[in-house]
Amino acid sequence: MDFDEALGAALAFYASRPDETLIVVTADHETGGMATAHLDPVTIHRAFAPQKGSYAAFERTVSPNANASFEAYAKRAENFFGLPIDDTPPVRNAFRMSMTPKKSRPTSDREYKRLYGPYDPFTMACIRDLNGRAGVTWSTFYHTGKNVPIWAIGKGAEIFSGTYDNTEVFRKIREATGL
Repeated sequence: MDFDEALGAALAFYASRPDETLIVVTADHETGGMATAHLDPVTIHRAFAPQKGSYAAFERTVSPNANASFEAYAKRAENFFGLPIDDTPPVRNAFRMSMTPKKSRPTSDREYKRLYGPYDPFTMACIRDLNGRAGVTWSTFYHTGKNVPIWAIGKGAEIFSGTYDNTEVFRKIREATGL
């Protein structure tokens, strides 16, 4: 939301001085390696539309508690994500791991990292379940080598097209602005 607000301010400035302003938007890396099985965006939208917030917001509601019940947390997840969470061994195992104190979790274990990354296990199991229903998969929790888009508007924006190394962005800005 902060980025959206900053871009809105930049675009407002651009509107008052379009011949003097260049706005360039890009990223330093892609994260996640998202892929979709459905080419129909409506299918994906229907799966995620009932969700009340981000995984991070849900994750903040999960804390280790030896007396917590799976059923109560599954209901909480259903209310938050808008779909019932499947009662499967992977989801149950993730719940048990989430109810284990963080210092006692095998966070350096390769399989643990593959399944949950640096995130809460139950939250990730719920997200994985919901993503599967939507036909969405992720290759990693971390950075990928995938190309990232670049958008530009204003003076010299036409220079920003095609595919090139990220180290060229600085040179292109200099060329576009005549600096």
